[in-house]
Amino acid sequence: MVLENKKKILLVYPPFCTPASPPYSITYLYSFLKKNKCEVDVLDLNIEFHKLKFPDYQKYYQNIKDWNDYSNKTREFVRITSDTYSENNKKVVKGENPELFDDMLAKIKEKKPDIVAFSIVYSSQAFYTYALIKKLKGVVTIVGGPAVNEKLIKIADKHLNDENELLDFVAGKKPEEKEIVVDYSIYNLKDYFTPEPVIPIKTSNSCYYRKCTYCSHFSRKQYCEFNLDAVKKTIARSKQKYFFLIDDMIPKKRLLEIAEIMKQLDVKWTCQLKPTIEFDLGTLKTFRESGLIMIMWGVESGNHPRHWGQNSYFHVS
Repeated sequence: MVLENKKKILLVYPPFCTPASPPYSITYLYSFLKKNKCEVDVLDLNIEFHKLKFPDYQKYYQNIKDWNDYSNKTREFVRITSDTYSENNKKVVKGENPELFDDMLAKIKEKKPDIVAFSIVYSSQAFYTYALIKKLKGVVTIVGGPAVNEKLIKIADKHLNDENELLDFVAGKKPEEKEIVVDYSIYNLKDYFTPEPVIPIKTSNSCYYRKCTYCSHFSRKQYCEFNLDAVKKTIARSKQKYFFLIDDMIPKKRLLEIAEIMKQLDVKWTCQLKPTIEFDLGTLKTFRESGLIMIMWGVESGNHPRHWGQNSYFHVS
């Protein structure tokens, strides 16, 4: 099925997740479709919801004066937002509209799309998406992402697995360009709940390690590394200072290559890794000298069978 008469695509990132940075998923899809000559726009409904619901917290995080209060304020924010997400998701289950629903629906309709594609990265986003799809009439709805469930697949017009399937569906063609420079200029980066913009960067698909019992991220796709020249161009094009590598895991050799890029561009960065023996003190010092300010270590719990499938994080800077 090719939608020859349906060409205006809107990529939507729905509530709910932490509003700390622009979403990578729809930004990459936007850049990919734009590169392949599609008419496409993006809408981060997650940040739009948080701006309306939590303006005082947005102001606090964008203008932090007293870092001594940061931990308490953040614990408070996490508690309040968690309660808000839970209460609104329960409303959807009951057949009710979640908070600010009319505002979010209106923002979609203002774009006048022919196709609305929802990126579901976290399971907490599935509920609001479900409510929106039920009310969207006269447009083709698409769902995709790692947290898509059967209820969304059933109610949407189409479920697609990746950018190539999306391009084939909306334009009936294969990619013309393979090197994608992700464009974050489509957002107002000052909207996000951080003192300075933090840009998510992805340098690979899936995970090369593929051994963690708790993780299923690698089950659907083979590990694939992106072109590092495109990654470098993405960082440079953003004109920002802080970056978060959102890869599930990055091998030492490749991470050293990425560190060299970061050093050349004089930026600060963080990443998430599994603490394997290859990340010795000398390697960590090299990362630190390149601008690395924090690692989020993922540790699989193995002290009791009932804890298998859980992971915890601690920070090292």
